[in-house]
Amino acid sequence: MSLPHFEFPDAPVIAGDLHDNDADVIDNLVESHAEPPTAVEQPREAVTALRQPEPETRLMTGTVSLVQGWDPILLLPADPMRSALTVNAYSTTPGEVIRLADDRGKLFTASQSFSVRHEAAFSGPHTGPVWIFPDPAAAGSLTVTFVAVTK
Repeated sequence: MSLPHFEFPDAPVIAGDLHDNDADVIDNLVESHAEPPTAVEQPREAVTALRQPEPETRLMTGTVSLVQGWDPILLLPADPMRSALTVNAYSTTPGEVIRLADDRGKLFTASQSFSVRHEAAFSGPHTGPVWIFPDPAAAGSLTVTFVAVTK
């Protein structure tokens, strides 16, 4: 809306043109009824596959003191996500062993179990259960420490 034009013969023009058409000019610069671009017109960006993060691992540790006459002990249950296993044996008398097997029944026969001697270790990527049993000939106390890494 423009204001009526007033004329004063002796007054200088200091306020500019009162017939302002700025709104019409701005409307002509922008599209007031523009529609969004179609899917074909939208710019495409290169899609890059993101690297999947490694799953966190857990560290399972423990110590078991074995006493002669005990039944076999399940040291670790089966874990298909286990990536590493280390079992250390310590005894008060050098030369004594603990028996290690993946099945409780194998511990009673030396040929079916693995013998870990004093200050020795078993290490490997075993995912099955781990059973331990003191050798029947052991006279001293036996200590077993273990560490397992699993996802």
